[in-house]
Amino acid sequence: MKKIYLACCFSLDFDLPLLRHFINYYISLGIKPENFLFVLNVFVDNRNLKKGLDILSEYNIFPKDIWCYEYESEEKWQRIHMILNKHVLSEDWVIHPDSDEFFQFPMDLNTLTAAMDNQNLNAAQAFLVDRLSSDGKIKNIEDDVDLFSQFPQKANLANLIGIAGVKLAMYKGYLRANNGSGQIHQQCLSNTRYTHGGNQSLHQTDLGKKIMGDYSEKRKYDPENFNESVYQVICMQHGFIAHHFKWHGTVLEKLKQRVETYTKFRRPQLIQSERLLNFYKSNDDSFLIKDKKGEHADE
Repeated sequence: MKKIYLACCFSLDFDLPLLRHFINYYISLGIKPENFLFVLNVFVDNRNLKKGLDILSEYNIFPKDIWCYEYESEEKWQRIHMILNKHVLSEDWVIHPDSDEFFQFPMDLNTLTAAMDNQNLNAAQAFLVDRLSSDGKIKNIEDDVDLFSQFPQKANLANLIGIAGVKLAMYKGYLRANNGSGQIHQQCLSNTRYTHGGNQSLHQTDLGKKIMGDYSEKRKYDPENFNESVYQVICMQHGFIAHHFKWHGTVLEKLKQRVETYTKFRRPQLIQSERLLNFYKSNDDSFLIKDKKGEHADE
């Protein structure tokens, strides 16, 4: 019988406040605790490892790998790949969020995976929707308050960052994600049939360009291009959404650390973190652009 697994490299240094929210959310979607495939990453403060393990033990979840070294995306890919090889069969399904991504699906997972199997579809991508605090400022996460209500503003920061704005939400056990978990790995692409049709990445489709803008043009960040109406179009016409709760707590320290790492390894992602840091600082410590009256444009 097929299983639905969740595979995630979870950053305990920067996203520990999300961990309990994350587990509760995906359990509510039907992922069984024994099917959580966690790689725990910690390198700034080893005390966070005990805190993370204590939270996991409350749910009888046990990590498959503990990685006590500086985060780097290529190493992360290798560790996730090894865990999938060990635990996941070809007929199984893998839900693959980052530690700050909460996927929304168009229907319950058992119904969805059965429908995809019947239609010979083996992967789905989600539109990335950034979740911000009401004023766009970075805030600490409260443990006992609904996460979505803590970050009610919806935004599209993809053009600001310089990324495609889509994430790989789920795939069959014989496929693998690419390095950034945005789409299926190039080596598996010929065997891929996404829910939106064919094996072309969602951001390259007409719908993707309509929602996120033409990635090839690298348009400037304009929050007016994304509003509740656009969000409803995503829900109705696609249904797969990656709610992105990155903008909390020590995210600025996380971005600064990534700048150091990407500089050391000469990674092109360096410019993405630099853009975010510079924009936040120059925009009165907010990710929401203010209008001429000094009020946030979407308030």
